[in-house]
Amino acid sequence: MRSNRVLYMALGAVMVIAAMVGIGIYSRRAEADPTVPPPPREEPAPSSAPAPAIAVPDPIAEAPPPTPIPVDPPPPNRIPAASPKAVKRAPANGVGNAVAQQAAPEPLAGLDQLEHEVDQLTNRAGSVNGSLDRLQAQQARQGLSLRGDIAARQDSLRLNLSKAQDAVERKDAARAKRYKELTESDVEALEKFLGR
Repeated sequence: MRSNRVLYMALGAVMVIAAMVGIGIYSRRAEADPTVPPPPREEPAPSSAPAPAIAVPDPIAEAPPPTPIPVDPPPPNRIPAASPKAVKRAPANGVGNAVAQQAAPEPLAGLDQLEHEVDQLTNRAGSVNGSLDRLQAQQARQGLSLRGDIAARQDSLRLNLSKAQDAVERKDAARAKRYKELTESDVEALEKFLGR
């Protein structure tokens, strides 16, 4: 009787060890290939004597956690620049004033400077256009006309100045700057022609 009990205990221990080895092999294979189905659990053979308690690892508990799918971080929140009207309507308390000062207008300061420069350029262009118109009238009395390149430059001056003024009215600083520079180039060329 005693030898049978020992034999059953040894047989149970061997089956438990075999099950543990099988689980270990499966978990390694499952890490490499997640589509492999789990092996059937082997139950130890019933014995008259209780088998010694051996902790069997649970393959579900020991399975590695799923790899998270990388997700691009959301773009940083951008606070839209407040329009001049929104700044004027800000509440008069301390919080509203702080917000108004933060949103306020460095670009608007640049636009004010551009508007001032375009206004000065408008005065110069008016003086150049007046001189050219008088010269053209004098030449017309003699049966002559203004040189073609100068007439084309005068037309370019009028067009570029008009676009610069329009961009300032629309608060488009980049466009205003571009057309202001083109107008300056036209004015300088015409002033040079007029000997100024």
